[in-house]
Amino acid sequence: LYRAMDDSSEAGFVASRIAESVRNGGSYKDNAILYRMNAQANSLERALTRHSIPYRVIGGQRFYDRKEIRDIIAYLSVINNNRDVLRFRRIINEPKRNIGAATVDLIEQMYMDGAGSSPIDIMRNVRSFPLLAKKAAVLEKTAEMFDKLEEIAETEPLDVLLDSVLELTGYKLYMESLDEEGAARLENIYELKSTMNEYMESREEGEYSLSEFLEELSLYTDLDKLDDDDDAVVMMTVHSAKGLEFPTVFMTGMENGIFPSTRSTDTQEDLEEERRLAYVAVTRAKRKLYMTYAAERRIYGNTARNILSRFVREIPEGYFEKPESAPQPKPAENTSGSAYTLQGQIAARKAEQFKKSGAAVSYAVGDRVKSIKFGEGTVLATDILAGETLLEIAFDTVGTKKIFANTKLVKI
Repeated sequence: LYRAMDDSSEAGFVASRIAESVRNGGSYKDNAILYRMNAQANSLERALTRHSIPYRVIGGQRFYDRKEIRDIIAYLSVINNNRDVLRFRRIINEPKRNIGAATVDLIEQMYMDGAGSSPIDIMRNVRSFPLLAKKAAVLEKTAEMFDKLEEIAETEPLDVLLDSVLELTGYKLYMESLDEEGAARLENIYELKSTMNEYMESREEGEYSLSEFLEELSLYTDLDKLDDDDDAVVMMTVHSAKGLEFPTVFMTGMENGIFPSTRSTDTQEDLEEERRLAYVAVTRAKRKLYMTYAAERRIYGNTARNILSRFVREIPEGYFEKPESAPQPKPAENTSGSAYTLQGQIAARKAEQFKKSGAAVSYAVGDRVKSIKFGEGTVLATDILAGETLLEIAFDTVGTKKIFANTKLVKI
């Protein structure tokens, strides 16, 4: 049983254990990584790639191979470099804008012949080209959209840019029209936003860039495909694991809200079905089973703080070995000190961080503030949690969120 401080360190632990087993004579294919939700795969895939560990996804696609992820990356790439013809072709009519293949071919040919500085430049000046006259209105409108997105890219944080891409291109509206399928694809896009936020937080304010972010993504989007008989780690959802067995299994995300999922706790029947699914996952392991969980998890663009899964707490503690975890926070007073009582530990850690930060700025209802992640907003309410100021803020672009006052927040 391994406790990580966050999902990134959880994924790093899984990758390092697999790498160690292979160094000791094992095979990659002896290892399976199971997760309850597809969104968890993102951080795991990135960790495997950083460790140069080959892997294949069973019953689904690699995160960066999914159409919606490739589409959004293509939009960001064109915004970053509007001479990127390959990605321009991918998204110029995605979603549908009544710009057909023949029109795109003509624009590309004119650009190659030097008629404009980029395909978008040709669209911007479309009325100068009689061959494109019939499509003048839609091409001008699309060029204006890209001009607006380029302006946002120059003045706003990357996550605001991503939200703007979804809204201005009509991609979000298109996804919402696809009901459950579209909702799942939007969740994947918001998981890409989690990666974007993680990247921004790893840099000093103002020292991140769209071009650098895209360069980092290229590590994961340019992966070679594996043949079915290659030696590779297997990744899959728990549902996809039925009927399969592996020498070593990693059950990740063992937290309430993840596994069991939030939806499964509505009725006892749903919870029992989720428990049976957990049993299926446990029994996929022939020799060794790792269960991992994180004190904090970034998912769908937001940070969640969950407690250890009830399914893990139902297993007698004596059955577990506990390898050395990430640095453990000092337990809060009046807690039992058990490895399973995480809420007090997390609160203690946050109180300690607050003391070290020396944060002395006070906030009141009505104050205007700016967050590097969410942009500008207005304080709606304040509270004290574990010695730290918790603010409820109505942000201008992303709605109402609760965040701690010392998380890259300034008064304006």
